[in-house]
Amino acid sequence: MTKHPETPDNDSPEWSDEMFAEAMPMRKAMPEVADAFKRSRGRPKIDNPKQHIGMRLDADIVDWLRAHEGYNAMVNETLRREMQRKRDQNNPSIHD
Repeated sequence: MTKHPETPDNDSPEWSDEMFAEAMPMRKAMPEVADAFKRSRGRPKIDNPKQHIGMRLDADIVDWLRAHEGYNAMVNETLRREMQRKRDQNNPSIHD
């Protein structure tokens, strides 16, 4: 149903000066609702967030990486395996 601009909207009447004078911020009128909005914004915090670093790589390596979907995860997994391999080489008694 299309409403005409000159037709009053009974669901949302025009505010009077008195209504504006009595209005208060949502935080004061409904603090629990305001808190719910505050908590639900943004990405949830995680215990061990990834860190952004900058590094210089050869152009052909960058091209090869970017040709693969999920290359950031692929690089992370490859580096993690290499890190563990190096740790195992330096501390062979850990697995005995």
